[in-house]
Amino acid sequence: MAGILGKIVGLDSIREDMKKRVDEILKAGNEWNKTAERLTQALEKLSETKEMDPIKGDLKRLAKQTGKLARAFEAHRQTLANLTEKI
Repeated sequence: MAGILGKIVGLDSIREDMKKRVDEILKAGNEWNKTAERLTQALEKLSETKEMDPIKGDLKRLAKQTGKLARAFEAHRQTLANLTEKI
């Protein structure tokens, strides 16, 4: 009965659409996370060069904040993945 009622009010299509959107977010987020990791590594290498002394502190801060953002996204990605399993 619940399956029929779900089909009548469109719950199945809503679930499918939500899962599709979550999957798209997860995919885009994974790509962003990879890019953030490469950026962090590049910033750390760049901050080690002598010519960059005037902005070294800012580069290190940016690398640190990028790392924090990447970790926060990873936690959010995991939450979305858990949600997808329940859908």
